[in-house]
Amino acid sequence: MISAAATFSLPALLGLPAGTGHLMSIEHVRALTALLVRHRPTDMEACCFVGGSISPEDRPRDTIVVFADDFGGAPFLVMAGQQGACALLSSYEGAQCRVRLISDPEMVDRAALVIAQLSDHNYQLSSLVEAENQRAFIARMAAAIATEMRFGADVYRALMPDDYFWPLLAAALANAGGVPAMLAKPEARQMLRELGVSRVLVGMLDADHQLQTVAADGNAPQRMVVQQGVVASVIRRGRPGSANTPAASGLGGVAEWAGNETLTIVPLIRDEQAFGLLLATGQRPLTGPALAALHGFGTLIGLNLNGAPAPTPVPEPRLPAVPNAGAMVPRPPMATNAMQRAPAPRSTVSAPSLARELGTLVEHLGDAVLLVDAQGRVNAYTPALARMLSMGMDAHGQPLVASGGSCLAPLLAEALMGEQIKRHEVDLPNGNPAHVSVTEFAQGLWAFVLHQEATTATSTASPQEIQATGGNLNEAERNESFLSNFSNIVRVPLRELRDLITRVPTLGELNEQQSRLIGQVVKLNSELTMLVNDLLALGQIRLESSEYRVPLRLDLLIEAAVGTQYAEFGRRGQQVNLEIAPGLPRVYGSEEGLGRAVAAMIDNAIKYSPTGAQIRVAAHQQGSELIVTVQDNGVGMLTSEVAQVFDPFFRAESSAHLGISGRGLGLTIAKAVIEQHNGRIWAESAPSQGSTFGFSLPCDNAAGARS
Repeated sequence: MISAAATFSLPALLGLPAGTGHLMSIEHVRALTALLVRHRPTDMEACCFVGGSISPEDRPRDTIVVFADDFGGAPFLVMAGQQGACALLSSYEGAQCRVRLISDPEMVDRAALVIAQLSDHNYQLSSLVEAENQRAFIARMAAAIATEMRFGADVYRALMPDDYFWPLLAAALANAGGVPAMLAKPEARQMLRELGVSRVLVGMLDADHQLQTVAADGNAPQRMVVQQGVVASVIRRGRPGSANTPAASGLGGVAEWAGNETLTIVPLIRDEQAFGLLLATGQRPLTGPALAALHGFGTLIGLNLNGAPAPTPVPEPRLPAVPNAGAMVPRPPMATNAMQRAPAPRSTVSAPSLARELGTLVEHLGDAVLLVDAQGRVNAYTPALARMLSMGMDAHGQPLVASGGSCLAPLLAEALMGEQIKRHEVDLPNGNPAHVSVTEFAQGLWAFVLHQEATTATSTASPQEIQATGGNLNEAERNESFLSNFSNIVRVPLRELRDLITRVPTLGELNEQQSRLIGQVVKLNSELTMLVNDLLALGQIRLESSEYRVPLRLDLLIEAAVGTQYAEFGRRGQQVNLEIAPGLPRVYGSEEGLGRAVAAMIDNAIKYSPTGAQIRVAAHQQGSELIVTVQDNGVGMLTSEVAQVFDPFFRAESSAHLGISGRGLGLTIAKAVIEQHNGRIWAESAPSQGSTFGFSLPCDNAAGARS
């Protein structure tokens, strides 16, 4: 009942530290709330909860739930849906409010659950907003805040510390005066560098199915022809897409500008239709977060394009001829514009439910099977498929091109275009060929079945050798199954504990101290969940087989790991210097594992370095080895601590003094990864003089000889 929840504190329940956020008058809070409500998600599952004396004027009562003034005490706004998620949380300090904007979809979802349970309102979201939609939503919200509220940089840092760069970028682009000037802005160039983008191009779509170049880095053709392939899918779905080569993009004439680099295509959307495209090239496919960020950048470009032509619908691709009896023709995807095609009747089985059921089925198959959704994200896959594509064991939800399945991306694009794919041959990461068949399920799910012919070595092996190999594989699969079962056994009670915590306030009225205690329990539950995840990752690494390894460019892994931390560097005012020697040879290893090891060392340097610190990340070749070092000028460690720094759960004495959070497993995982790759890892440090962590790996030739 509402009266029993009048004194609960959302920031405390969610575990937000006291004193964080920007101090605002209640009038400014109302103005900011009204702005956010105008830009709220409007999809079918979206909810909008408002409370604490900030009821928006002229609100559409059928889509916004406004609570009594005493519900929750301090003002709050929680918006969650498939198009975006955001929460405005506050606490009173005298006559003013300490306000913070939250954009983490999981935390927003948790806030909505708490409010729904306290108020008996219905809230049910089948799945959280996808990263690309969320980043576009945050970009639009940031642009509105920058235009209407016009805060300073310090206010953005306090108000929205995780996203403060976006309103600054939006303001810079709004004042640029044209697309060429937008692309030349320092804020834009900084973001593109951090994302690993080499060059960008902005163009408008015309009625002749051509892309007219408006601005570009380097020499670009004035017109490019929109054909089938990735570009047609991007325009139709309104979602970004990537092509490993310009030829696979379906954009005629782009090769002379893009060269041999990977091409990422981002739609510029207005009135639910694409009126232009943002093209970006890079040395490798963008990671999921980088692709989402580039989508947000494209959203800002689109918002600032004045006088853009009206969107021109792109005709549906020609369907293939009717096949022979027994063959299956994949359906083309639904148009994104509701006016183009009548909506299909909704299935009695929800897409997330069907995806889960099919995922469970796939994981129990013995063949090499991969299940992908219409957005190109991995839904489920078998161990045999993981071995064949050198895919890690936690690739669920990742884009296909970023998870190790880039060789299948062109086939998915063809399937989405409605082209019939009976059987196709692809080259696996290890260079061996494999046959692939593609099948479409209902609800936009696609199954890739891979089959690799037995090699001569395998066919001539003795029965004893085959039996020995089979025994080893069975043992590995048993260990993998144990980890999976252990994961489910531990995670289920953790989820139940979280649900129980959110119901506690319904048992009676809570004072401020009780709210803070429950918030601490929520935080501890989250930390325990992350600890379990780390322990499972450590177990998986120690059981990993060399079959998952391929030749890798370590320099690109390092750049990607540094790029994902640029926001944290900026928040802490730290400087990072990359010193990577040119022409480094490849190493033979697991992209997922080595990426995690590098990220753990960089994260360690960030945590234990003060504001304004210099962090140096270097890589060079020494003989037959590659040497990687991460150096900081932070607090340093005692000699006795250096000897234990890679031990599980070890925390240096400075951790407690400085209030540094952590689970003491990051460097342990890094050590396990490096040693699994026949490498060495070490640490050097002295109190008040900073620390240097380094590792060495055999170059590709040496690694191949060892294996």
